[in-house]
Amino acid sequence: MRPGMRWCGHHRSRRRNDRRTTGWNHGLDNDKKPKPANDMMPSSDSSPHQRALLREALAGSWRSLLAVTAFSAVISILLLTPVAYALAIFAIVLPADSAQTLMMLTLLLVFLLLVTGSLVWVRAQLLSTIGTRIEKRLASRVFDVVFDRARTSDGSIASTDLLNDLGRLRVFLAGPHAAGLCDVPWVPLHVAAMYWLEPRLCAVVVIPAIAMPAVAWLGAHRARRDSRRADDIRGDGDEQVRHHLRHPLVVDALGMLHGLHDRWLPRRDESINLDTRAARNTRLFTAVAETLYTVGWTSVLGAGAWMALHDQAQTGVVIAATLLAAVLLAPLRPLGDALVHLDRTRAAYRRLAARVSPVEAQAPLPLPPPSGLVSFEQVTIAPPSARDPILRHASFTIEPGTTVGVIGPSAAGKSVLLRAMLGLFPAHQGTIRIDGATLAQWDRNLLGRHVGYLPQAVDLLAGTVGENIARFGELDAGRVVAAARQADVHRLILKLPQGYGTPLSRDLLSAGERQRIGLARALYGSPRLVLLDEPNAHLDMQGDKALERALSGLKSRGATVVIVTHRQTVLDLVDRVLVMANGRIVEDDTPSNIIALLSGTPSLTSSPARAEQPLPSVR
Repeated sequence: MRPGMRWCGHHRSRRRNDRRTTGWNHGLDNDKKPKPANDMMPSSDSSPHQRALLREALAGSWRSLLAVTAFSAVISILLLTPVAYALAIFAIVLPADSAQTLMMLTLLLVFLLLVTGSLVWVRAQLLSTIGTRIEKRLASRVFDVVFDRARTSDGSIASTDLLNDLGRLRVFLAGPHAAGLCDVPWVPLHVAAMYWLEPRLCAVVVIPAIAMPAVAWLGAHRARRDSRRADDIRGDGDEQVRHHLRHPLVVDALGMLHGLHDRWLPRRDESINLDTRAARNTRLFTAVAETLYTVGWTSVLGAGAWMALHDQAQTGVVIAATLLAAVLLAPLRPLGDALVHLDRTRAAYRRLAARVSPVEAQAPLPLPPPSGLVSFEQVTIAPPSARDPILRHASFTIEPGTTVGVIGPSAAGKSVLLRAMLGLFPAHQGTIRIDGATLAQWDRNLLGRHVGYLPQAVDLLAGTVGENIARFGELDAGRVVAAARQADVHRLILKLPQGYGTPLSRDLLSAGERQRIGLARALYGSPRLVLLDEPNAHLDMQGDKALERALSGLKSRGATVVIVTHRQTVLDLVDRVLVMANGRIVEDDTPSNIIALLSGTPSLTSSPARAEQPLPSVR
């Protein structure tokens, strides 16, 4: 738009919009201010929510869990075979002096030990299968949640931590710690066997059997506190580093590297120190558990020997009791380390449960392709990162086939208006409809096929040029080339090293070339609704002409187009102009009237009220 052009509100439209916006002060000030999306997520402490998600995750795995339980019971019984073997040697083989009996007992022992080992392996495979099944069942849902969080936060929350948490569940179940924990509930069975064998020796082994879990819990508790704090600090630091790595040229050109390093290093050192302290505590309590294990079974051996010297116990019973003590205490040795990993897995599951809905919402009924009718009904929007609404009580209707230009000063809410049409920012008040249906009634994937969107900052994804234009769907060469021709970027693509098959990189294309390929992506599939956010921000004169031809083509085939712009040449191609300021639509008129208003035409600026309150200039 020409320099010096200014615009001011029309007296009648100002009164109309004032009436529209009074609802904001009265409707939201009384403890109804929009909350960020993060605050509206379910709490991670919601036990019913966690149980519901757990039941859904384990659907189809209950038989495997019952098999794991049964195998653990059989394994705990079979672990008593060496004890029975020792008793049989002293009670049967030695008194009878029978080598044949010893051979048969030994073969039976080897067979039972092989069965035990086989069951241990099968149990581990079942646990691994359960973990894999859980990840496959929830992977698509978590993937959608990750992108939904990025969408609703306007990209400020772009993290794959939830996917890593889901992987942690599988890794834990497939590892040795889950299998080891399956043996712990059966320790009372071995205690009962020890009591049956010799009550006095049972009293000796019960002391370390109680002390070892207590030590394990204390060590896990000490390590948990430091590990969580270290994870939080490291996560914040890594997020800052990822953000800085997106702008390496600015960091290097302005000499900010040392400053960023000095801010990052102390937090990194703190997280390392916390991790080191947690590991030290874990090693300490693991050593205590190992000592208690050794003290436990050797105490049984010593006490049994003392009883044998005083003819209060037989030698076979003493040896069998010693073996049984080792079997009884064995599952408690790695308990501390297992509890640490279990706590991390539970924390990962709680984070998943706080974000993933336990019951998948029913998919909306597929609607016919939209014609391009868009309506806003008193829509107020406050993105998660904003304290105050950016769009306030917007009401308008765009008929199919209409080309609408949106203008206004910076931070007026123009980009938010476009994103609201796509459902990227949910409306806190009011309703947004496309072809009469609310955005919630549309299947987002189906609607996206009929919508073209070019954001202000064009982000081409990792892949080839053709894949980006085809939106990473089925690569239809004819439609890809057609979209490229509409955006007048076909010849430019052919000059690339591999044409449409050229892998994209950060330095391969200029900003203008990326914008033109992004326009081709928006035009792919002949969408009925096309939203363009400053599509000529990085274009040269040739690019501007290509954009004008693309807009003419969209108008000729009856597509609805909404374009945010700061250039008057684009306004000459639209049917209608919305003027925005401070999140409000202050003018809605034809291009000629809007241009005349912005130019200060006397017939439109003679109102004293309009002259008293001029609005900022439009760039």
